[in-house]
Amino acid sequence: MAIELADAFEARTRADGTDYTCLIDDAPEWARDAVMAAHGDALPNDWMYSACADAARDIAERGCADEESAHIWADEAVDVYHYALARWLADVPGAWDACEEARDECGGQVDSLNDLLRRGQFKMLASIYQELALAIELEGAEA
Repeated sequence: MAIELADAFEARTRADGTDYTCLIDDAPEWARDAVMAAHGDALPNDWMYSACADAARDIAERGCADEESAHIWADEAVDVYHYALARWLADVPGAWDACEEARDECGGQVDSLNDLLRRGQFKMLASIYQELALAIELEGAEA
């Protein structure tokens, strides 16, 4: 199931030349549902689709998808550049909410705005990974 989900993504180029990640036209319905669930309450956006594709590939490569794997992947996937984090905050619905949740979880102890953004992005990435892992597990149980 993990390989099937990872293979359901492809890169495309828009007419204006920007690259983006999406699901293939004949992606299984369960894969579409998993990606939408990973979006939470947010409308579809490029960052989330890209993160979903990367998480799905990682799950397929690891062959497992436990919470520790989610945290390892999210830690490696978090942006390190200020510009990328600021763009994530501006472009991704729910990004600020993830930052606030991360701040609350650490008792408000953040060293800088960059630290807050990294913690928020980590929280969002780990959530994406876990949502996809759950969908893979449920689809595997039904198969």
